[in-house]
Amino acid sequence: MILAQIGAILADFDVKTAKIGLIPNSEIARELARFLAPFSALSLVVDPVIGSTSGTRFLSREGVRELKRRLLPLAALVTPNWPEAEELTGLRVRSDRQAEAAALALSQECGCAVLVKGGHGPGRVCRDCLVTRDGRIRWYSSPRVITRNTHGTGCVLSAGIALGLAKGLSLPAAVAAARRFLVTSLKKNRKVRLGGGRGPALP
Repeated sequence: MILAQIGAILADFDVKTAKIGLIPNSEIARELARFLAPFSALSLVVDPVIGSTSGTRFLSREGVRELKRRLLPLAALVTPNWPEAEELTGLRVRSDRQAEAAALALSQECGCAVLVKGGHGPGRVCRDCLVTRDGRIRWYSSPRVITRNTHGTGCVLSAGIALGLAKGLSLPAAVAAARRFLVTSLKKNRKVRLGGGRGPALP
């Protein structure tokens, strides 16, 4: 069913980029990679959602291996947070320096650009590390927005990057534009209250 939906979209629209988020199991990771491999002109942004901030695990370790082996090498960009970068590389990520090392290691292993997001880091500044395919390192920084509405921030960021790439922006420019959009949204809606838990990162 998933592949049929993707096939219908690709047959009907001139799709330039696609964002892949939560993959529930290793079989779907394998089939997605097999299906998308022929579409070499499609810029894939993969947000490797392995678990939630609240601690729920979505993708098994076998699924992570399949994701890494088959899907990430097809990606234009992979956007792990600190815990996901640890899981994908086996490296400890507890500082900006370690985040950079993990981004470099994952980029070299899978042949894709990597943006390690710094939302799990400490301090008043959130710093994201981008390593492009040519090994160049770029850091993006912004004041941390204090809000309970942080559910889906990574999803919003990766979707925004995909949108920027579809509009013809370079990868560094697409990352910068998506970060600006996310920060503006978090600031604008920081006091909105929806439900009892973490609120959504509203546009």
